[in-house]
Formats: sequence, structure tokens, C-alpha cells
Amino acid sequence: MIQQRTITIEWKECFSYEDARDFYSCVYIHEWDGRAYYIGKVGVSVFGGNQRDVGGRRRAPRYGSSYRHWIDGCLEHGARLFIGIPPQQDIDDAENKLIALLQPVKNRDGGYDNPWITLNHVGDVPEYLKQ
Repeated sequence: MIQQRTITIEWKECFSYEDARDFYSCVYIHEWDGRAYYIGKVGVSVFGGNQRDVGGRRRAPRYGSSYRHWIDGCLEHGARLFIGIPPQQDIDDAENKLIALLQPVKNRDGGYDNPWITLNHVGDVPEYLKQ
């Protein structure tokens, strides 16, 4: 029998590229007009900056320094960025569940809605995830 499990995600709203650059082992939501626009994950990489040591290991960026102007520009003109930290072993499940739940317009796959997983949200939780 499959056990029901809850994944707790601690959310942090980032207001600039600089705010987000050092996050790793996380999921993220790019939000536009009050809804999820794109959901992704940062596993062994780091969200931004250049390749460097973060969290005890060498990490390459998901969004290198060349994305700084783009991300900051979006955030300055109405977009929002939320970084969610689930337990490291649950990153893939958390990302898939979020995509299936929120159906962001820029995610090409539909995620995977595992009925045995429940998400619990804490911190700077986006409005559409509050229950």
C-alpha cells in the first residue's frame, strides 16, 4: 500500500536577481498577473551568478549573470519570483505536483499529479497556493 506523504515547501519571495542568486536545491515560480507563468527547479546547480562554491559544493548557475537584467527587468515591471525550498529528496516531486496543480502557461509538460503527495506551504506563500 502506498503511503500518503506531505512535502513542506518554505517559500521566499525574491525582489531581485541578487536576492535569488544563492538558492539551490529548490523549486521556483515566475509569476505574472497573479498566476504562475513558469515553474522550474534548481537541483545541484545554483539559481544565479557564476560557477562557484555554494553549500559545500561547486555549482553552475541555472540563470547565469547574463540573465540579471532580464530577471530584474521583469521584477521591476510587475512579475514576481518565489523560491520554494522542499526537502532535497523531494525537489522533483514538488516541481511536478506544482506544475500539475497550477498549469503554468510556459511549462510544456503538465507535471505529474501524484495523488499520494500533499504540499504544505509556509513562508512567503503565493496567494494561489494558500488554502
